[in-house]
Amino acid sequence: MTDDESREPRRVRYDAETSLCGVRARIRMSMIARRPLGRTGVDVPLLSMGTGWFRRESAGDCIVAVRRAIELGVNYFDTSPSYGGGASQGVLGEALAQVREPAFVATKIGYYPERHQFRNEAAILSQVHDNLRALRRDHVDLLQIHEAEWLCWWSDDDAERTARPIDVGAAIDFADAPVMRALKSAREQGLCRFIGISGNTTMQLAHVLAHVEVDSVLTAYNYDLINRASRHVVFPVALDADAARIVAGPLCGGRLARVHREWLEEPPDWMSPRHQAAYARLVEIQQRSGINLPELGIRFVMSDPDITTLLVGATNPQEIEQNVAIVQAGPLPAEVQRALESIGVEDACIHLWLRGILGERE
Repeated sequence: MTDDESREPRRVRYDAETSLCGVRARIRMSMIARRPLGRTGVDVPLLSMGTGWFRRESAGDCIVAVRRAIELGVNYFDTSPSYGGGASQGVLGEALAQVREPAFVATKIGYYPERHQFRNEAAILSQVHDNLRALRRDHVDLLQIHEAEWLCWWSDDDAERTARPIDVGAAIDFADAPVMRALKSAREQGLCRFIGISGNTTMQLAHVLAHVEVDSVLTAYNYDLINRASRHVVFPVALDADAARIVAGPLCGGRLARVHREWLEEPPDWMSPRHQAAYARLVEIQQRSGINLPELGIRFVMSDPDITTLLVGATNPQEIEQNVAIVQAGPLPAEVQRALESIGVEDACIHLWLRGILGERE
């Protein structure tokens, strides 16, 4: 999740004529369904709100969006010190400061300016305190390692670059790494209730998850209308550990927020042949169903009973209302669901696909 696993759809416009959820009046004021957060004993809403697009210049709309989300039963908010150019946590903290209703706040550690900080327990805990000040809270509910598959968290040997993934065949002492000591210390001090990991590359993320004791795993950009790697690689490990399964990026970083017809004739170079074929089938399914891609994506992914919560971004009250309406519409028609199931690509780690999503942010 190099910038934000949680920030789509961005300014997606829903057409009432092609969407089951295109009008505000469709929102039912009942609560969003809730699911257990792994073994924690806490329930969270199936739909959660990502704040990666929260920036100081648009803080007013973002604050109203947070408060509208809580009114609609969406009280799980995901943020990070790296989101929104560093502004996301502060804007979220301001939004929640005057809210009486309980909110579940998840944030992260990482993206340090100096590589040695990833291996320094004191530096990690210092960032935790910085996060709390920005959020105006004495603790967060969930504290996560941002990009837990990066080798720099687990070894001093990664001098080349920060964002190098681990080698799943290497001997690594995950349990006693400074970052795990810091997370456990933060929990013992009451700075967080639960601890978790997050990441983009499924095989490496699943490997880390198998070697650490955490309450949750957030997997981004690997469970959408085409890519199903998280479902087949990360979920089995998480289910075995009874760790919550948090899914981000159901619209593939915005790539699946609208139909790109030009890709049918000239596919981007980051699309493998299998992805090209799957995308062509997806366009056919979308046209036949008459349901727009954002709605297809959210309703398809949320139908998985093993997902704990689905992170979707919003920056104004209209967007959160649209997202809630989509979730409340329930499962897709059975024939549409079956058709979408049939086109999934299940690679454990699809580098070209990820490059297409993340390349513009590097």
